Amino acid sequence: MLERILDAQQAVMHLHEQRQRLVAANNTAHAQAQAAITAKGRADDNLRHAREQLQTRTVECDSLQTALQQSNLHVQELQQQCAAHQEQASAADGALAEVTGKAFVAALSKPQDFTGQKGKKYLEIRDWLQATEDYIATAQLAPTAASKIAFMQTYLKGEARRDWNVRKQALAAACNPTDPTATTAFPGCTFAAFKQALIDRWDPTCTDVRARYSLDRLRKAPTKPMTQFVSAFDKLCSFIPTMQDEEKIHRFLTSLDDPLAHELENDPSTKQRWAVYAELRRFALNSAASAFHTAKRFRSSADGVMQAVNQGLRGRNGRRRIGDAAPAAADAQGF
Repeated sequence: MLERILDAQQAVMHLHEQRQRLVAANNTAHAQAQAAITAKGRADDNLRHAREQLQTRTVECDSLQTALQQSNLHVQELQQQCAAHQEQASAADGALAEVTGKAFVAALSKPQDFTGQKGKKYLEIRDWLQATEDYIATAQLAPTAASKIAFMQTYLKGEARRDWNVRKQALAAACNPTDPTATTAFPGCTFAAFKQALIDRWDPTCTDVRARYSLDRLRKAPTKPMTQFVSAFDKLCSFIPTMQDEEKIHRFLTSLDDPLAHELENDPSTKQRWAVYAELRRFALNSAASAFHTAKRFRSSADGVMQAVNQGLRGRNGRRRIGDAAPAAADAQGF
């Protein structure tokens, strides 16, 4: 009986322990439930706050989108205004350029008429052609060969115009339809043929043969300046368009006296014979100019010494001082 009582007590104690464990577990679960409820409340608060912020950001984004659209419209308006201003500026520049161009062309000296009759204002045919071509190029009046011929023939007057009309018909009769350089407005007539026709008529003495003959007789005199010789040489060479640089260099050097020809025979930079006439021409002119300035300085120095000698040989009253004659003469001889 006692054993049963003991067993019952142990069972009661065991049940009591289980009850305590259950109560502790229940308390823990209750605490966890409270913590979960609290966490859920915080999460709800955070979610509500996030939704509020999202709504605020959405409103701000809508405002920014509206402002951006307004800015784009403003930019488009500014671009349209800029395009309109550019068009106005371009139109103004075009008008200004047209007015300036007309004023510039009007300010240029127009070519004089060529009649072929010699007078006070008579120009040689080659000079007239060059002056008229320079005017056309500067004023930018005639971009094509036909327009150049049409423009230049308006300045042919009298006998010169009548002769050109005859030659123009002859060129048209003998025209080559396959010539790519011929013009449609002037059949059979290129710009080179137009110039050559005028030269053949009004400058018949300056032919190729006569120019070469004149070059054979051309010589550079020691007392003549180099510029005058070069000008005469270039003018004769202009009548021989087929002359190459090698022949020009040979004729140029053979027209000089022996010491000067030997001095100018080779290019000082390469020590070789000249290959380009323009370089030889430039070097000859520069050498002549340098020699001229050297001689000028030498004459100035010599004049100064002679003046010092004369002052040394004379006193204040104009009489010669014998004692000073020897040093002054010695200085002059030393110079």
